[in-house]
Amino acid sequence: MDPFKIFSPEEVKKSFLESNLIDWNKAYHFTSLDREISRPFYELSCHANGNVTLVIPDYLYYLEVEAAADFAMDSEITHTQVQVKSIESEQGVEFIKQTWKHAASDSDDYLRNMLQRNQSRGVFLNGEIVSAIVFNGTGFLAMLHTLPEFRRQGFGKLCMRELIGSLGKEGFVPCCTVDIKNTDSQAFQISVGLKKSHIVEYILHCPENFE
Repeated sequence: MDPFKIFSPEEVKKSFLESNLIDWNKAYHFTSLDREISRPFYELSCHANGNVTLVIPDYLYYLEVEAAADFAMDSEITHTQVQVKSIESEQGVEFIKQTWKHAASDSDDYLRNMLQRNQSRGVFLNGEIVSAIVFNGTGFLAMLHTLPEFRRQGFGKLCMRELIGSLGKEGFVPCCTVDIKNTDSQAFQISVGLKKSHIVEYILHCPENFE
């Protein structure tokens, strides 16, 4: 078999239908699929296996590795007590747990492992995290949050640009996805320096939510 062959959506569908790679009776989550590829996975989940299936469309934003590696730090911040560094600590775990909308009471181990294995950046003001972002386990910039009382001061852009630059220097393509209805976030990605690409889709099935 040619290892560089590009498979058609129908070939992808047939391959997964005939394999036991995925247990369609359990929870699964396909991340950021091009629409051409998301369709066969939706049909496999919903039509072939009868599962209630959630499809979430997002815009994909990215920056080329070379451009990311040359990213300059934002110089608009005037606070003298600001530090930008990794949030790989219990302080970082607690910040993400308190601010990430999908966090649960048992998220600590997941967040701790994610921060230990992946890059992150936080803006620290007088030793406290006021804004943070992570490079998550699926290869996306994610979980960006700035505390309400510190917004519109450039902290979110600061930690995001710093992480983008670091990822570019290590050969990663910085990218993220944004809800197609979230125009504020879309405008923010452009202001940071990312480029808008195309619509991608998330395919999810969680049996306990529908039983």
